[in-house]
Amino acid sequence: MKQALIILLLCGTLRAWCFNDSLSRMNLSRSMTFEALGSGGLYSFNYESSWRFSPRLQYRLGISVFMPDNRWQVTFPLMVQKLFGQKKHGLLLGFGQGITLAYYNYGRFASFVRGIINVGWQYQRSGKRTFIRLCYTPLVSYLVRLAI
Repeated sequence: MKQALIILLLCGTLRAWCFNDSLSRMNLSRSMTFEALGSGGLYSFNYESSWRFSPRLQYRLGISVFMPDNRWQVTFPLMVQKLFGQKKHGLLLGFGQGITLAYYNYGRFASFVRGIINVGWQYQRSGKRTFIRLCYTPLVSYLVRLAI
């Protein structure tokens, strides 16, 4: 059981901390979330909002800063996602782009563009401003790299 939980956490995202300004069930009009192992790579802080023409269709903007070895890496995940379900539980499907800017200590800049796919589950109790989300979020490489 422990191994299955660790594998799930390594493969997906767990967002258990968020602020949501909507009290209606499964309606994310505006949210601030912290995401681990997700669209930003290691972690990201995200802003999510619904479009007026379709409240179940949302966009997400985020930022993540990561400092591996000898470089700074800043990732901006940009996504569109849709929530299916009317009760406490819902299916979340999304896609987007992850734009990464990297600075190496030896004075070189690089940028990467990766695709993001999001498939997951969301739980939000009726009348509560918090939700929990567990998603599988692979980063898809296009093998395109621009170095300056």
